[in-house]
Amino acid sequence: MKPLYIETISLYGPGLPSWQEAVHTLLAPETYREDITGPLQSTFLSSGIKRKTTQHMQLAIHAADKALEGTDADLNNIELVFASSEGDLNIAHHICYSLTLEGKPVSPTKFQNVILNAAAGHLGILLKNTASATTVTAAAHSLAVGLLQSYTTSLTESAPILYVAYDAPALLKIDPHATPIDPFSVGFLLSPHPSERSIAAIRLSLQNGTEVTPIENADLSRVSARSSTAGVLPLMIALAKQQRDTVALAYSHDQVLSVEVTPC
Repeated sequence: MKPLYIETISLYGPGLPSWQEAVHTLLAPETYREDITGPLQSTFLSSGIKRKTTQHMQLAIHAADKALEGTDADLNNIELVFASSEGDLNIAHHICYSLTLEGKPVSPTKFQNVILNAAAGHLGILLKNTASATTVTAAAHSLAVGLLQSYTTSLTESAPILYVAYDAPALLKIDPHATPIDPFSVGFLLSPHPSERSIAAIRLSLQNGTEVTPIENADLSRVSARSSTAGVLPLMIALAKQQRDTVALAYSHDQVLSVEVTPC
C-alpha cells in the first residue's frame, strides 16, 4: 500500500467549531461541550452566495475553504471529491411539496441545487476550477467510500485531492428510525507526495467485518453515530494524538475501511 499524505484538515460539528479548537477537545474529551458551535464563515460564503445556497451546501463550502486556507495548492486544477450520505433532503422535500401545489411553483434555484453535486459545482465555479469533480453517496458508509475514492484517485493520477464530506439536518428522514443528524463537515487536502506541512501519512485497505473503532468518551461517541460524516471522529482522534494508529471506519454491511495513520 502506498501512503497518501494529509496536508491540511478542516472540521466543523457540535462542540467542534474548527480543527484547531477540536484538537484540544479530542485530546481531553472530558472538556467536550456539545452546545459550543461556530458560525459557517469563509471567504467563499459572501451574502450573495448564502442566499443561493442551503446549510447543506454551506457546510461543504466552509470545509473546503478552511482546508485550502493558507495553502499553495493550485486552486484552478486541484481535483475535488465530495461525499454526502443523503444529499440535501430539505430541497428535495420542498420540490416534492411544490409539485402538489397549483401551478407547481418549483424554484429554479432549488431545482438547480437539488442535484448531489451542487456543492462541488458551486465550489468549482468559485475557484474557477477546471479539474474533475466527483461526488459520491453511500448512505451511512459515504464517508469511507469518499475517502477510498480520494485515496485511489490521488495515487493513480499522482495528483492532489480536496476531499470534503458533509451532512446536514433535514425536516424529514429517508429512514424514520435514523438518529437526528447534526450539521457536520470535514475536509482534507490530500497529496501523493510529502511536504514540509504534511500532518500524517495514511494507508487504506478494506477488511472483512463490521466492527468500527470505538470512541471511549460517551458524548463524542454519541455525536459520531449521528451521521456518516461524523463517523470520521475516530480518525480525527488518531490524528490529534499524533501517534501511529489504525482505525476502522464503516464501509459496507460486511467490510470496514482500515486507515493506518503515521504522523509526519
